[in-house]
Amino acid sequence: MDFNQFPFDKHTCNLQVGVDLPTSEVDIKSLQSENDLLATTISSKLEYSIRFGPLPQENQFSVTHALHKSNGSVQSQTGFQIHLERKMSTYIFNYYLPSGLFVIVSWMSYVIPPDSIPARITLIITTFLVLVNIATTAFSKFPISSEINPIQLWIMACLAFVFSTIIQFALILAYQRKVIRHTFVTRWKIKKQGICMRPMRDDMLGISELKMMILLMKIDGMCLTGSLVLFFAFNVYYWLY
Repeated sequence: MDFNQFPFDKHTCNLQVGVDLPTSEVDIKSLQSENDLLATTISSKLEYSIRFGPLPQENQFSVTHALHKSNGSVQSQTGFQIHLERKMSTYIFNYYLPSGLFVIVSWMSYVIPPDSIPARITLIITTFLVLVNIATTAFSKFPISSEINPIQLWIMACLAFVFSTIIQFALILAYQRKVIRHTFVTRWKIKKQGICMRPMRDDMLGISELKMMILLMKIDGMCLTGSLVLFFAFNVYYWLY
């Protein structure tokens, strides 16, 4: 079986039993009619929905010629096809829905003020670790495929979206550290040089903490908008194509 499209995979199996008969004794049209089978679907507790159908026309009989005789023989085959289609409800509720919700939860870090460092770190790190746990558990249970299957692609994409929030906050922390360090050094110079004029102090300090917070909140807003657009585009591509 090929599991490259897991969990959207479908499988068809032929169950055939045949016997060779001389063509002079067999009416081929009767063989075709005898192999007619109506498609039947049965309910099952397995993760596949099972449907039975007739064998394809080319598999119901075949004409072969003997090596040293001019007359041929007919191989009459009877049987049926088994169509297996995986049920999606289990995977939607166990993997797709939770991982997608964790991506949305990680975006809440963009709403938390940048100076609330413990809150943002707790949210995004916890979300990322939970997704890693889901991925580890899922990949160990999924059937082996020769390439990345759709559900693996989905989970890896969700991990990438959450990891991007970690990278974004790491860059914010680095920027805050740079600004705070610059402010601390500048204030030490102002105090050492005894500069009293406010305009000169403001020019030396550069960006204030208030301006820095406004800038960081704008960056968070742009990141939130970008994440929403990208995740929506990914869902459209994933579920429609």
